Amino acid sequence: MKKIIFKSLVVIVILLFLASCSCPKSATYTIVGVHYVEKKNITEYMVLPYGTVFIPGKWEKAEYLNHSRQQYFNNENGNRISIALGPNNKFEFNQDGSKKGFDLLKAYFEWEKEYFTNTVKVDVKLIEENPNDNYLIFQIYKKEDGMIKVNNYFFITEKHNTFYIFSVQTLGKWNQEQAINFLKEIEIN
Repeated sequence: MKKIIFKSLVVIVILLFLASCSCPKSATYTIVGVHYVEKKNITEYMVLPYGTVFIPGKWEKAEYLNHSRQQYFNNENGNRISIALGPNNKFEFNQDGSKKGFDLLKAYFEWEKEYFTNTVKVDVKLIEENPNDNYLIFQIYKKEDGMIKVNNYFFITEKHNTFYIFSVQTLGKWNQEQAINFLKEIEIN
């Protein structure tokens, strides 16, 4: 009987060891949920352990880009947005986590500006920066042959070591002011 218990314990220890070796050491597992709350007319997007975002209106979940942690949403009016949230030390310019608050936002903006300008070949315009409320809004834009090819708005902020990126990808019937106001209305918990 003691041999069976000992062998069972050895097998369990070996399995636990193998399981711990096969798991990435820096991985963070998340629980994700999307729920429309009709009484409040908001869509809740939850990514645990990072937080919950409350999006005004009814939005349908679309595709997810794993490399950028962007979850896309569409509404019935043809608008398209994306929400990304995650730890603020996962960016190549902030792997040590030393940049926080508005310094992190400025560093992120410069990093994205360089990428969008040099790689994607679009114009980047800083629209609003608010160090007191810790957010920054910028636009990427490209016009070609008299037609608008790219016109996206981004709202970035950082709270409790979590970085948030909200963007309007397709304006639908919105103009610039409506898109920016919408981004400002998204709430974080």
